[in-house]
Amino acid sequence: MHLALYVCLPALIAALAFRGGLIFLATGVTFVRRDGRPASRGRLFWRALLAWSPLLLAIAPLSVSMALKSPGRAALTLGAVFGLTLLSIALPQRGLQDRLAGTWPVPR
Repeated sequence: MHLALYVCLPALIAALAFRGGLIFLATGVTFVRRDGRPASRGRLFWRALLAWSPLLLAIAPLSVSMALKSPGRAALTLGAVFGLTLLSIALPQRGLQDRLAGTWPVPR
């Protein structure tokens, strides 16, 4: 829960304020659309929301399953996070969030 509050929320705000986030600004990465024009703040916020959604979606079921001592639900939630991690490894050039948001990471 603290991860969502202290990392996820500031990252979403930074995506709006800095067109992609502070880490991307510091590392010289920017995002463009299919036509090569810079991605809009809204599109980059959507991308950040998609990137953080596994954590946001896992918090409630994981908390409930831990409270109810239901290892099946906890295993299902952790399995989904593990599966998304494997998907990220399989798509190193352009992640799932970039594909869904219609963005491409490029050097600044």
